[in-house]
Order: sequence, then structure tokens, then C-alpha cells
Amino acid sequence: MPVFHLPMLVLLAGPGCALVSDDDLVARLDLDGDDVPRPADCDDADPTVGAKQTFYVDQDGDGHGSLGEVERCQLEAGLSTLSDDCDDFNADAFPGGTEVCNGVDDDCDGTVDEGVEPAEWYFDGDGDGYGSPFTTQTACEPSPGFVANDLDCNDADATLNPDTVWYGDDDGDGYGGLVTTSVGCEQPVGYFADAADCDDTRADVSPVGVEICDPENADEDCDGLADDADPGATGQAVWYADYDGDGFGDADDVATACDPPLGYVADRRDCDDTNATVGAECRWVKVSAGYEHTCGLRANGVLECWGYNAAGETEVPAGLYADVSAGFDATCAVHTDGTLACWGSANYGAPSPPSGSDYTAVSLAFSLACATDTSGRLTCWGANATDTTPTTSGATEVSVSAHAACALDEAGDLVSWIGGSDATGPFLQVDAAYTGCATLRMDGEIDTSQDARTGTLPAGPFAVMDVGPLTGCALDAAGAATCWGNDDDGQASPPTDAFGQISMGYYHACGVTTDGFVDCWGRSSAGECTPPSE
Repeated sequence: MPVFHLPMLVLLAGPGCALVSDDDLVARLDLDGDDVPRPADCDDADPTVGAKQTFYVDQDGDGHGSLGEVERCQLEAGLSTLSDDCDDFNADAFPGGTEVCNGVDDDCDGTVDEGVEPAEWYFDGDGDGYGSPFTTQTACEPSPGFVANDLDCNDADATLNPDTVWYGDDDGDGYGGLVTTSVGCEQPVGYFADAADCDDTRADVSPVGVEICDPENADEDCDGLADDADPGATGQAVWYADYDGDGFGDADDVATACDPPLGYVADRRDCDDTNATVGAECRWVKVSAGYEHTCGLRANGVLECWGYNAAGETEVPAGLYADVSAGFDATCAVHTDGTLACWGSANYGAPSPPSGSDYTAVSLAFSLACATDTSGRLTCWGANATDTTPTTSGATEVSVSAHAACALDEAGDLVSWIGGSDATGPFLQVDAAYTGCATLRMDGEIDTSQDARTGTLPAGPFAVMDVGPLTGCALDAAGAATCWGNDDDGQASPPTDAFGQISMGYYHACGVTTDGFVDCWGRSSAGECTPPSE
């Protein structure tokens, strides 16, 4: 049976359903009236915006495109309204560009490098960026090895060019440093090609310097290592193990280094390094050299003697002592309670001292001894004692020898009653020579004109002196000993220790170092130069 569609057509054309006219349809599809209907209109609410436009891809961003067309409502980044770029991968090449000598059509006119001159290029043989004026080429672009300048000083040496840095030698040690520099081809006078000097403010610091131990830990030889880190360092000190931590070290346990190793100290005076309550009480404070024996006084008052002992010269009576003087074959000393004691041979000494308990110092020679008390009164005894001994008080020092007796009064003037003669001071020190008095002046110079047996004197200044029968020695302010006179047994050849006190015997001498150790030199046939264990 056939199908009829009339009823549907009747419905569409029925009452209430008016048809849309062509004009009305156009108006509905073009709301902004710009004659561009939707959907072709990019913005149907803006009559100034119509259909999409054709733009050209601008790959190099120079404002000129060429690589293809795209439709867009508006101009976007990477697009151009122009399609005339002759090289869209070169931003310097576009119509109207500036033609330069580079083998490129920079202005897109179809001609390369028109109206421009090629450049001059210079061969850079050493590759330092500077060319030689002797080898050139003319071209828009340089060949490999050519540069745009001819400023090289030496095209066979890459280290010489206008940028070469020269280093001044400010401390005059022959090596350049970083303090002063100069830049250029020519080497200025006093300048060097390298800065090998690691400290150009010190002439003792350079690659040929000697590494020494110093508080600054300076690298004197410029090898990057200083003091203990440098195996070639010199001037190391001796350090002593301090096991008990009392600040005093063991003299027999040493280490050599610039700086103290952990647990080591500079002071070697510990008498017992296992006991922190025991320090330097055992160290020597005075030594006295006799004929063939020597006596030393320790800080704790213990007195010991060593050497020849035929007459008991080294057999010290019990007690503690404050002063000692070793003579020919005898010894006298002052106890800490101010009493005197003498022992040894009566033939060449004075073993029978006077009584009393206020003595402070004593001096003994062959058969004469003298002592001072707390008032400065002089008391002498022995075979050579005479009534000429000064009776006034105020003596600050006394010294006797085989044929002389000398003292300084409270004004520092020399008083002599045996052998020598008085002299006006003030003097720093007096010492009885063999037959006269030697003095140490305030300016540190020594006068032995009363007895020149010891020979030519050295020039001072000195701080301390001691004159024996044949030899004299003196100490400067640093404790260095200088001796003069007879040296047959080496008694005028002292060690290099720093001494605080010194004593001359007949053929030997001894001194107390500044840290309390006894060192002796000269003849030691009876052991007089060998003190007891430190």
C-alpha cells in the first residue's frame, strides 16, 4: 500500500507557524551587521572584526614571513602579514635589511654582499686570540686560524700578547708576587712572568726561601706547607712530655717540633712527672766551681757536691742551704736558718766558721772566707783574715780569692782590703781575681785592670761575670756565655746554653741554665764536670 505524507504537510502549514524570510534569516546570522555571518565571523558582536585573515609564518621573528600560510582571526606572535622573507631562519636577513660582508643576501634583493668591502684578517699562529701583521687575508669571513686584530707581540708564544700579566717584585727577592701587576706585551723592569712569590711583602719568603718554625706559621719556601707540615722546616724546638699535667715536663722524654705536640710543654724542670704536686723544686739555682770539686744548690735547699773528695770536700753536712762557695779543698755554705757550715781540708780552706744565725752569703778561697749578714756586715775568718776587714755595715756583695778580698758597699763602690784597691762606682758586681778586684760597670763593661792574668777582655755589655785565677766568663742579657783567658783545658770554651748564673774554677767552669740545669766544661779528671743526675 502506498504511503501518503499530506497530513504532515498540512500540519506544517497550519495556522500559527509563519515562515522565516530570507532577510530575517540573514539578520539573525549577522548580529553585528558587518556582512560576515556566523560562523565565518571571528566576533559577531564587534562589527570591526570580520572573517579570518591569511598570515604567514615568521620563523626568525624579523617581521617577515615565508614558510607557510595560516588562517587566524588576528595577528599572533610568530606570524607576519608579509611573505617576502628570503631566509626565514636568519633574523638579520629580510627586505630592507643592512647588507654586510658575510656571504649572505642580508637585504633580500637577490644579490649577495653588494656595496660592502671585505675585511682584513690576521693569522693567529699561537692561538692566543691575537694575530700577526705579517700574514693576512682579505675576505668577508676569516679562514680558520685568522682573527680581526694584528696586536700579537710574538705569534709563536701564546703567553706573550697584550693581555699578558707581569708580576712586580715588591720585596726585592727576585720573584714576582700578586701585590703589584702590569699588563702588556713588554716586560717591565723588576717584573716577572709568574707570581711565584707567595708573600711579596717579605724578602725572606720565596720559592728559594728556607722554611723556619715561627709563630705565624708562614710558608717561607712557598711550597704550600708551613712549619710542622713541611718536612724541610728548620728551627724546631725541643718539647718535654708532661704526663702529670702540672705544666712541667720530663727532661728525659723529648719531642722535636715547631709547635708542642699534644701533652708536651716547653718547661723541662719536672722533678717527678708522675706526681702533679711535685714541680721544679729539685732544679739548681746556684753552682760553685772549686779546684777539683763542684757544689750545686737546688731550689728546695738541698746542697750537693761532686768531684775530688780526699778531704771530704763533697761530704755535705745535713741541713738545707741558701748559699754555697767551693774553694781549693774545702767548701763553705749558709744554712737556711742563717748559720754557717764549712767542711774539707783545713790546709787550703776555712773549716771553722764563726757562730751566728743571720748570715746571707759566703765566699771561700784558699785559706780565707768572708760572709755577709742581714745588716751587710762583713765577717772573715781563716789563715789570711786580718784586722783590715771593713767593719762598717751595708756591704751588698763579697768575693775573695787566693790573694784578694773585695766587696761592694751600699753605694755600689768597691772596697778592697787584700790585694786590690778601692774604686768609686757605682758597680753592678765585684769579683775577686787572683791578686785584685774585677768589676762590672753599670754600662755592662768589665774592668780587670787590677789583675790582668786572664788576658784580653771581650766587649760587653754583660749582665753577670765571674773571674777565676786563669779564666773569666760573662753572660749577656740573653744568658749567652763569653769567656776569655787560659783555655788549655777548654774552660774558656762554653756551651751554647742560656745561663742565669756562672762560676769559674781553676781548670773548669760550670753554669746554671735559665731553666735550672747545671752544665760544666773544662777539665774533669776528678769528675768535677759531672753533676749528679738531674
